[in-house]
Amino acid sequence: MGRNPQQAKEIEALGYGAVWVGGSPPAELVWVEPILEATTTLQVATGIVNIWSAPAKPVAESFHRIERAYPGRFLLGIGVGHSEATAEYRNPRTRWPPWCSTWTSWTSTACRPTDAWWRPWVPGCSSCRPNAAPGPTLPDHPEHTAQARELIGPSAFLAPEHKVVLTTDPEQARSVGRKALGVYFNLANYRNNWKRLGFSDDDVTRPGSDRLVDAVVAYGTPRPSRHG
Repeated sequence: MGRNPQQAKEIEALGYGAVWVGGSPPAELVWVEPILEATTTLQVATGIVNIWSAPAKPVAESFHRIERAYPGRFLLGIGVGHSEATAEYRNPRTRWPPWCSTWTSWTSTACRPTDAWWRPWVPGCSSCRPNAAPGPTLPDHPEHTAQARELIGPSAFLAPEHKVVLTTDPEQARSVGRKALGVYFNLANYRNNWKRLGFSDDDVTRPGSDRLVDAVVAYGTPRPSRHG
């Protein structure tokens, strides 16, 4: 969803327990508080704060302020971004540990990247992720969601993004799905993650194969889509 408190209120009224607000927000997270204020129990997960552009200290201060006001309802997304979209991007294995160290010095909360989120992007970076943590993943394939759940355990909060097109026409669903996936074909992190799930170079090359689009973008009527 967007940064819309009224929309969040409506989502909560429909019975949902969490929302994920996309994008790459700045270090100061003042826009989160109106969403939490407009709701009562809804958990709010942010889009990915980029460690190359958002200094750890103001991010930690924002997190602390919001967590004190709305304990247990705020999940902060932190990530390394993409080399294609971030001019400052270098080796994330060298950036992540000092960023986490600064974070930890400003908050009592340990800097715990989500195993399920971190692992596909930076294989072998076990030293950068000392603990499993709950979190969101996107845009997800059901197999990746299952892997994420196995990594973080049965009780941790996991909010995967699964795209759905409400139609029973496969061609229409693929057309809409390809438009939604368009930005991800430009990003090596996403292409590589799909390949780890068994898709080929041809599958993950724009505009994406029917096999990939059908796997990542569900379609159907509301009830089967929700449960499928």
